[in-house]
Amino acid sequence: MTTLRTTVIMKTDIGSSTVRFRTLPEADLHALLIDHRAFLSRHATAHDGRIVKPEGDGFWLVFPSVTAATLAAMAMQEDLRLAQPHKGDDRLAMRVVITLGMYCTRKARS
Repeated sequence: MTTLRTTVIMKTDIGSSTVRFRTLPEADLHALLIDHRAFLSRHATAHDGRIVKPEGDGFWLVFPSVTAATLAAMAMQEDLRLAQPHKGDDRLAMRVVITLGMYCTRKARS
């Protein structure tokens, strides 16, 4: 039996990371990426989501609905904005893409 299912995927990416990270020592970059993963995980978990795959300075996350993913993205962006009150255009920015996907699952016959 084949079942059609939907999933909501969020892809994140730190804006201008190549330029920003070029001057960071390896240990500082590693610590920053660990903190970034924890930041994303905290917001995803708060909206019933989870990280499924790291990709460079970005991550793939899944959520149960478009609404949950959107609320998580809004919370992430607001948290970043509040953490950098006087940075203006120099603040660390994160791009977020949300998409709804469909996939098939096939149940093995007994």
